[in-house]
Amino acid sequence: MNVLETFLYDPIMDWKVKQKKRRSTEEADSKGLQPQVAMDTIRRKIKGILDPKDLDTGAKDSGGLPVSVVAHVDAVIQQAT
Repeated sequence: MNVLETFLYDPIMDWKVKQKKRRSTEEADSKGLQPQVAMDTIRRKIKGILDPKDLDTGAKDSGGLPVSVVAHVDAVIQQAT
């Protein structure tokens, strides 16, 4: 509770938080983590499209087609070992 009260009485704390948020957003943007890219990645994963760069296992690309559950399980096992 004391930490939260600090925000009420010390405006500098609010500025620090805003600067920190801004920096983390800029870092995410500089790393290429754009919202549209993230959404595209999520959509591919939901559809079951295997993307080797997401797994880093050397697995073959599915060519944009969904893969079976067995293929996904195999890829995850390869990633874990």
